Amino acid sequence: MTNANDAPTRRHWEHAIRDAEMKPEHKLLGLILATYANHDGTNIRPGDERLATALNVSRRTIIRHRQALIEMGWIRRTRVRRSMSQTDTYRLTLPDC
Repeated sequence: MTNANDAPTRRHWEHAIRDAEMKPEHKLLGLILATYANHDGTNIRPGDERLATALNVSRRTIIRHRQALIEMGWIRRTRVRRSMSQTDTYRLTLPDC
């Protein structure tokens, strides 16, 4: 069964994360990830290097902050890359409150 919190629209998700209490670096990464999402919050797949360049941080920082967003329930990995030329795919989710 699909949880209603599991499928927010991109706009709804952006409003929710904007008002959430969290570290600014997590919020910023989340908002940047949302710019890569489809309207329904799916198909987020920018590479770590692209995100690191956009935020002027290291690739390791991107990995660490993205993992925090996953653990907090703001994003979910939907597909793991199958080769080095691919990236993982994510979708926007809302944390259980």
